[in-house]
Amino acid sequence: MEETKQTIKKKKGKAGGETRAGGGAEMPAGPKLKVAKAQGAAETDLRMKELLDRVVERTQAKKADAKPVIEAMLALLGETLAEGRGFNLAPLGKLSINRTAEKGPNRVVVAKLRQKLTPGTQDTEDSDGAPD
Repeated sequence: MEETKQTIKKKKGKAGGETRAGGGAEMPAGPKLKVAKAQGAAETDLRMKELLDRVVERTQAKKADAKPVIEAMLALLGETLAEGRGFNLAPLGKLSINRTAEKGPNRVVVAKLRQKLTPGTQDTEDSDGAPD
């Protein structure tokens, strides 16, 4: 994967500070975000078949037993997102919904997923990442 730098579009607010592109709270000036660019979706996206195979391999469950459980879990996660709710599921992480939009027959959800860098490490932050 090729790593490139991408910046968030910013505009000047009334007080001269930077605000988010859609308006709202002032953002402090900070470093540019590093975003990994994928070569192609077929190479990087996890598909249902691969997910099922990896779960079966990891749990030693039968494929016929694992498939309905995985499908039900994904359906519940999708319904949760459709309701506009985030979730905090270890070890996946905490997902916060930033905004949603209905575009034609599709729903677009813009979200932030916060994950721990190394599993099992303790830090002084709560599950939402804010210091005490």
